[in-house]
Amino acid sequence: NVWSRVHGENSRTMTELNILLFVCCIVVPVLGLPQSPSYGELAANLTVPAYGTMMRDLAAISNSSKPEDSKRLRKSITTARDHLDLFVYAYPCENLTDFWYYIRKDLNRGHSVVGAFKDLYDSGVNYTYDEMVAARDLVLSWKTWMQSPATEQRNREYLSSPLLHTFNIRPKTELSAKVFWGSVDTLPRTNLSGFENFALLVDASLENANGHWNVVRAVTLSELIDANNVELYHDFRKAIHAIVNTAQYFPQIFTAPEADHYVAVIFDAYSRLGKIMDVVTAYHFSLDRGQADRAAELQETLVNMWGVFISWTDDVNLQKTFQTLRSYLIAHLRGRHNRLFRGKFYR
Repeated sequence: NVWSRVHGENSRTMTELNILLFVCCIVVPVLGLPQSPSYGELAANLTVPAYGTMMRDLAAISNSSKPEDSKRLRKSITTARDHLDLFVYAYPCENLTDFWYYIRKDLNRGHSVVGAFKDLYDSGVNYTYDEMVAARDLVLSWKTWMQSPATEQRNREYLSSPLLHTFNIRPKTELSAKVFWGSVDTLPRTNLSGFENFALLVDASLENANGHWNVVRAVTLSELIDANNVELYHDFRKAIHAIVNTAQYFPQIFTAPEADHYVAVIFDAYSRLGKIMDVVTAYHFSLDRGQADRAAELQETLVNMWGVFISWTDDVNLQKTFQTLRSYLIAHLRGRHNRLFRGKFYR
């Protein structure tokens, strides 16, 4: 599986989650298709373990931790937050209180403060001891909140009790971020299995990525480093995020091992673009600290990185990769006439 090669640092988390997926996956001999659990049943099996991994990583952070010590925690926060977004329609409002929203808000805060702490290391800037302590204190404050008995009990009880066979359809405007279901025009369907619903999501995300690519392809260096133009490539990276992470969590949505090649290419694009974004962040860190010489070096680095990235996307034909991967999604074994997918490539 491609994910054992490209997600080494997340192997512990993904092994735990995929064991649970394997346990609840039944193969239908005639069709060769997984008769999957429902969307809600997948939520019940996967969201709490992802949350638990994050809490274990959070426990390892202390008042002696350095910025580079927070990498694992940032990744596990991302995984837990991804599961909230992927299963947003499985979680109910209770007595007019939307605990999904409050948990998502908590994870947003953690993602932000842990990210800011980690960025001190990733940016390569010469930060002061006081800056490090201030950033770490925000992480420790969030840790105190998340580990409080009331917060942890509330979160675990709520996440362990999704709707198993119905949906809580929230307006798109109420979703926390334009990623996963928040970035597409489709909704999960009760007549589909959980895996089929995630195939539906990836299909729409591939169409999104394909649509954004021409805009990203034309980005200039001045647009790349201008904070006001971040949306030019941010929407594209969100679409890529939805594709690679949904494929990572649910490899069962593809019909054949050949899909691994195309997923790996898209993951490579996501990784390369992430490294470019890291340099953009370091560039702005340097400017904010008056380190003009370093900012100039980073700008030159960006010129080279962006050129290499665009050349690489041409070599691998990234746009065709988006189109080809769609044909490997599980619903296509039943024939395109079923109208499960209504993307422009199959009309």
